[in-house]
Amino acid sequence: MKKHLFDQDELMAIAVFRENTLKETLDSMETALGILEMQEDVDMYALLLSAFGRLHAFTEEDFANLDLDEYLIPEEETENEGE
Repeated sequence: MKKHLFDQDELMAIAVFRENTLKETLDSMETALGILEMQEDVDMYALLLSAFGRLHAFTEEDFANLDLDEYLIPEEETENEGE
């Protein structure tokens, strides 16, 4: 596996859009990029575009080995936010 370097923000962005496969994740990110571009959210668009570009160099195996769990908010924390 090649070493792919992402910064913390890129890893968080990938974690948010992560699906079951690399292709599904890239599709999800591409959809979000279109929405961000229309909303003119320049900073978020640049962040997601950077992560999207780097992720294109991955194989499905690389993607499967990418540990993103630490970049996700545990479900119980999001459930308690409404209380």
